Amino acid sequence: MLTLIDGFNIREKIIKACLLLLDKGLVKGTGGNVSVRTKEGFLITPSGIDYGVLSISDIVELNMDGDVVKGERVPSVEKELHRMIFAARKDVNAIVHTHPIYTTSVAATRKDMYPLTDNQVVLFGGSIKTANYAPIGSKELAENVLEALGDGGAALMSNHGAVCVGETLQEAMFRSEMLEDFAKIFILAKKAGGGVPLTDTEIYEIKTEVKEKYGQKEYNK
Repeated sequence: MLTLIDGFNIREKIIKACLLLLDKGLVKGTGGNVSVRTKEGFLITPSGIDYGVLSISDIVELNMDGDVVKGERVPSVEKELHRMIFAARKDVNAIVHTHPIYTTSVAATRKDMYPLTDNQVVLFGGSIKTANYAPIGSKELAENVLEALGDGGAALMSNHGAVCVGETLQEAMFRSEMLEDFAKIFILAKKAGGGVPLTDTEIYEIKTEVKEKYGQKEYNK
């Protein structure tokens, strides 16, 4: 669980994350939004303010009913999406919503992004589902995205963009960046002949192998 000792520090991290999204081309202007869970609710970026001029006081704090409890700004239009994900997914402490070119291009097909690389399986568990279309900021959109997300790390939003989640803001940011890479691979593979999706057996083997072999293992000296 993300420990929030210093609210201002978390606000600074949210702003830095927004600037990084801007720098990497995952959002433009005032597009997208970022949120982090708090003990009583969540912090979220404001609506319609360019990331380049965001200040700590612009970040809005909401409770789990979606009411503003601290901040003068109007929260992101997608606040209900963030609220519903936090309510449903106790393992999620950060949410990043982006509009990257390749990811949004795949989302515009309204089809799921099946895995063409083992790295996508490692990071997202397999296919990344695309939520049914609904208007921006609507409860219907939030419900559709939550259904597509399931217990995974990302969901595409039809004709709109994507949302990535994580136990930490760093994890949600990393998934957002990698999702765009996988979407680019997906599109290029399609142009090169279609791409061969990994089978269910191969996906299972990748998951099992990574769980057993990847990363640092604890040991007793």
